[in-house]
Amino acid sequence: MELKDRVEQLERRVLELEREVRRLSRTPAGSGLPAGKNRGTEARPVPEAPPEPGISAVPARAAGTENAGGAPHRPVDWEHLIARVWLPRIFMFVLLIGLLWGFKAAADVGLLSPGVRCLMGFAAGAALVYAGFRQQRRERVLLSHVLLGGSISVFMLSTFAAHNLYGYFGAFPAFALNVLWVLAGLYFAWRLGSEALAVLASLAGVLAPFLVHSSEPSPVFLAAYDTVLFTAFLLFALKQRYPKLFYIMFGLQHLSFLLFPLLTDTGSEEMAAGVLAQHLILLAALLSGRPLLQHHAKILVTSFVITGIWFRAAFEPGVYEPALLAFAAGYAALSWLVLRPKQPESLPYGLTIASYALLAYLAAVIPGRTLPLALEAQGVLAFYLGVTVRSRLQQANGLIIYTFALLLAAGYLSGGMDSPWSLQTLTWLGTLVSLGVLRRLIVRHPEEVSRSTAASVILYVMAGILLLFLADFTLAAAGDLPDQIQHLLVSLVWGLYAVAVLFAGIRTDRKQARLAGLCLLFLTLLKVIFLDLPTVALWVKAVLFIGLGAAGIGISRMFYGGGKKED
Repeated sequence: MELKDRVEQLERRVLELEREVRRLSRTPAGSGLPAGKNRGTEARPVPEAPPEPGISAVPARAAGTENAGGAPHRPVDWEHLIARVWLPRIFMFVLLIGLLWGFKAAADVGLLSPGVRCLMGFAAGAALVYAGFRQQRRERVLLSHVLLGGSISVFMLSTFAAHNLYGYFGAFPAFALNVLWVLAGLYFAWRLGSEALAVLASLAGVLAPFLVHSSEPSPVFLAAYDTVLFTAFLLFALKQRYPKLFYIMFGLQHLSFLLFPLLTDTGSEEMAAGVLAQHLILLAALLSGRPLLQHHAKILVTSFVITGIWFRAAFEPGVYEPALLAFAAGYAALSWLVLRPKQPESLPYGLTIASYALLAYLAAVIPGRTLPLALEAQGVLAFYLGVTVRSRLQQANGLIIYTFALLLAAGYLSGGMDSPWSLQTLTWLGTLVSLGVLRRLIVRHPEEVSRSTAASVILYVMAGILLLFLADFTLAAAGDLPDQIQHLLVSLVWGLYAVAVLFAGIRTDRKQARLAGLCLLFLTLLKVIFLDLPTVALWVKAVLFIGLGAAGIGISRMFYGGGKKED
């Protein structure tokens, strides 16, 4: 298990113990009731039921979890799980549907006027609030959560009916009431220590603007509202240590930003600005030193990707490109000057954002033919940073960028050279040099790479690329000569290349180099047999075979040097 996972588990355990201490401190000695009852306030629930999803308000001592003393896991109590956890949740939903149908049936026969229906809806919501707190005082924790959550749903539906169906409220009063129900749900979540109620309140908050009818929806208002809503729930999630609320609120806000342009066919630029504001709020929370366990920096990268997509779709290149450059420069400086000395665990994520922002910027501003060289340089630089800061994530980023650059270079070079001295030649040479630099970094820092054989693999790739480059360069240089002469020259250059590799392997006493030279020599022979012989004249065949035969015998003689004797 990694260190950061152990730290996260320890933080969870400390938080659970703190909540248990607070609960016990509110319980008078010798009484079976919470101390808060004597003060007119309610205490945290007694841990008689399984915890809420995520970080519970009580220590995890329910069936199927480990108790505070580290006892082994007990079998799951299915009766408890079904009867106390899921039964009230499912049948609360059933109850809501039944109430809606009942109101509809009463309205159809004229028993209830619209005003009476709305008042009865608000009264039902108030009754659910009363019942929820009553059950909480009697320590029926999960049942109280379900009743209070149902009250928020009833209030929202009643407000929607009074505003949209019957016109009792205007847009502003309806929206204000919806905000009030959201705040009530947030209060319930804080009072009972329930992450599930907080998630329900966040869903209600996101839906609130869409439940209000307006003849001229304002994208600026929605972007501002969602930004404030996200900030409030982010602070609540950080304070209560609710990672699920953190993730769900992040996703719900982006869903809201996406729905508005789809429904109104306007507001893309305002929504993009709202997404940027959300990203900056996440960054500010991270820099404040109160990230949510290990989740915060990871989701910051996701937020950057979504922000980049929004800017690309909503703005012209005159806005999109400077924004990418600002992201790249800003996160590079932030990573090196702030995250590296103060939050080293977040440094790889800051470098990740800087790397991909620069990648997107280069892809947007550099012409396609020169882009592979620029991305190869960036990939090598990103890998070097990963080695320097000892980050496997940043090393992977560098290799991903470099691999993408290689694919672009392969597509560009597949059409062949126009002339020996061209941009294609520079691309071939730049690829070989960048691969050599990558191999040098791996050789000098073997403990910082994931595979010990990476240097050997890169060396073989370089050998293959050099072979293709020699063929392409030779054909471009001999472009005015007959095809037979061109084939002859390519085979000659390949043969000389094989001899050079063999000679280097013998001089440096490296067996892998000698074997590579032999493979190149046999590859040249196969090319001559299957590609050259069917298309060249007899005298060219004679020259090819004489040259290859002499080269093979000469190379064999080289293996007898250095005083070696035949076995």
